Amino acid sequence: MNGMLRGLEPLPPDEASSLSVRTLTHLRDLIIAGRLAPLTWLRMADLAGGLGTSITPVRSALLALEREGLVEIAKARGVRVIPMTRADIRDAYLVHEFLCGELAARAALTIDQPSLQACQQLQRRMERALTQRSGETIDALNWEFHRLINRCAHSPRLSRMLRQVTRSVPHAFHRLVPGWSKKAMPHHRALLAALASGSTEAARTTAKLHVRVGCELLLARLERSGYWKKGTHSLPMP
Repeated sequence: MNGMLRGLEPLPPDEASSLSVRTLTHLRDLIIAGRLAPLTWLRMADLAGGLGTSITPVRSALLALEREGLVEIAKARGVRVIPMTRADIRDAYLVHEFLCGELAARAALTIDQPSLQACQQLQRRMERALTQRSGETIDALNWEFHRLINRCAHSPRLSRMLRQVTRSVPHAFHRLVPGWSKKAMPHHRALLAALASGSTEAARTTAKLHVRVGCELLLARLERSGYWKKGTHSLPMP
């Protein structure tokens, strides 16, 4: 197997999503978090072996990643990871920040008590998972927490736009970006307080800060890993 792919691990079972979706999500996360280095040549057989899947979901995932601009498929040469610039990441998060802020502000006006209580329960479960250092559990609860808030905004078009933008955000953010969980929990508590009080401006400001801090942590993680260090992208074709 290509040495750059040694971090691959078999996909965990998940009855809630298909193997193709999990393969796509996992590979996208590895690229965005810098685990698959820029300009790395990818072999489908190596990826399938590392993830414990057949070639079919890997091929489907790579085609989707090409459409998203994360890899390039060169005929007779293979698949290569496209480098992301700092500006690429900041631009994606700029849009993400605006949409999250607007949805949170709208949710502050429309969220009902059962939905608010459900969000509070999800937050309590996240806090417990943090003490148990269960990143996988935190990630799953975190996505459900934000999905519920976004649904409460009753703005389906904005929600669809956000789903497109979140392809630039690692699904396993709490596992891939060190320090994020501890910073995220106070943001969540402040957001819940804003929703409970019906404060649109507090909800918008808190949600935007939450996304902005996540962006800075992701950039810092990539900097530390040498993602943009000169010469680290000169990888030979396998």
